[in-house]
Parts: sequence; structure tokens; C-alpha cells
Amino acid sequence: MEFRSNLPEGVVGAIQWGVTGFFCFLIGFASVAWYLSSTRATYFIDGTPAAIVFLLSMIIAGFLWGVRNPDGQRKRIEVTIWLLVLGFLLPMLTNLISVSSGLADTVTTFSVLQILAHILVIFVAYGSVYGLDLVVFLPDETS
Repeated sequence: MEFRSNLPEGVVGAIQWGVTGFFCFLIGFASVAWYLSSTRATYFIDGTPAAIVFLLSMIIAGFLWGVRNPDGQRKRIEVTIWLLVLGFLLPMLTNLISVSSGLADTVTTFSVLQILAHILVIFVAYGSVYGLDLVVFLPDETS
């Protein structure tokens, strides 16, 4: 009987879910900040404890998911690369567009644009890999 460790799959699953969880937390945190600023309430938000608990739970869940489902490793890596590349490019592009066009004058507009950019990152990354089966960063090695 042969035993195969699923540790690499678990680590990749943990990284994928950790990065996805980070973007989801950013969307939620920015949404709460946008709501509070739109009500013109005085507020102070410290998201550190919530971020730590949320990200650790996402990493643990991703590790367990990767260990239990070892198939699809290439897609997990592809999604993670998409998330990292788009997670840097789209918010930066949104910042450049909003500053150059004068849309960044208000905190509300800037927050909404950042929320939309991060939502778009998640949809494009997961939609391109799992929905469209688009492989850009890890081409098939069968040829």
C-alpha cells in the first residue's frame, strides 16, 4: 500500500484561500469604512484582530480543502497567480484613473472605486480559470 502526502496541495490551497480571504476582507473592511464615512459619523476602526482571525481561518480551511481534494493543483496555482497579479494592477490602475480624472476628491468615490477594483480582481481571477478554463501563467506541459 502506497502512501502519498498531500502536504504540497494543502500548502497551495492555504495560499490560495489566504489570498482570496485577504481580498474579501479588504472588500468588507472598505465597505464598512465607506458606509461609516457616508453617514458622516465619527469613527475609529481597528481591523487587526478581525483580520488575523479571518485570515487564519481562511488559511486553515484552504489547507484542509487542498489536502482533501488533491486534484486541480494547477488551477489553484493559476488562480493564485491571477489574484496576485490583478490584485496589484487593478487597484493601482483605479488609483491612477481616479487621481488623474479628479474622481479621488472625495473619500466616498475613492472607496467605492477600490471596492469595485477588488471585487473585479476576484471575479476575473476565478472566472478566467474555473469558468473559462483560461490558462495563461502555467501552460500545459503535454506538448
